[in-house]
Amino acid sequence: FFKDIELSGIISRSGKNAKKLSVKYKIQYYGNKIDELIKITKPDIIVVCCSILETFSVAKKLQNINKIILFEKPLGINLFETKKIFKILSNNKKNIFISLNRRFYENFKFVKKILNKESNSKRFIIINDQENIFAAKKNGHKDRVIKNWMFANSIHLIDLINYLCRGSEYKIKKFNKYDSKKEIVSATMSFKSGDLVVYNALWNRPGPWEVIISTKNYFFKFLPLEKLFYKKKYQKDYKTFKCNNKYKPGLLNLLKNVVSFSKTGKVKSLVRMEEYLKTAKLINKIYS
Repeated sequence: FFKDIELSGIISRSGKNAKKLSVKYKIQYYGNKIDELIKITKPDIIVVCCSILETFSVAKKLQNINKIILFEKPLGINLFETKKIFKILSNNKKNIFISLNRRFYENFKFVKKILNKESNSKRFIIINDQENIFAAKKNGHKDRVIKNWMFANSIHLIDLINYLCRGSEYKIKKFNKYDSKKEIVSATMSFKSGDLVVYNALWNRPGPWEVIISTKNYFFKFLPLEKLFYKKKYQKDYKTFKCNNKYKPGLLNLLKNVVSFSKTGKVKSLVRMEEYLKTAKLINKIYS
């Protein structure tokens, strides 16, 4: 897929993991210094996939680097930090993207095309989220990350709200506020286009990651998110659409879009900082 792309350099905090990966993937340069990496390799694209707690410090080191940069989500551990990073990187904001790969799933791309044709139909969307902070702790995440887990993980699903709904969000109503019990969050969001969203999050309870979309002529259900069951008006049976399981769903399409942007300047579905900030503000409204 990327025959004309060269992995020119890699760094890690100590340099040890970078060395191992450089051998495995035949990468010319490895080390632990960002400025040295950029000076030696002169990259066209920089991919940042560090610890959530290191994103802010890495962003500061990239402040004056005018390159295409793809950050793994989240861009900031909370809204306050996201705004600070936005300010730090504002001079290069047209070249900075955040990796939110759900919107690059083949099934979501397929549905988005249909939704664009159904422009006169209001969209009713139900999103069911499920988060387990005990599992996050078991996987080694720090308390500060756990406290802001909605930014670290729920953002994948909440990003779909802004991806699927049209116009600015103008009204939000919360039914269950996020509190120390961390059990159930439920809210509705209405958009100026007439689109309506119901967002439910089950914390530390079993449940699905599920998205349901209803329009005048279609019904779509993503459960699990990598699959799609959809029904067209007057048709009796569901049809099934599966993602390519060879790669992490959506990631390959996302990277293709980044490479395409480097050649053509066309953004397509890539998430720039302004759009990411919009989602971060929505998360803050739901969970504040």
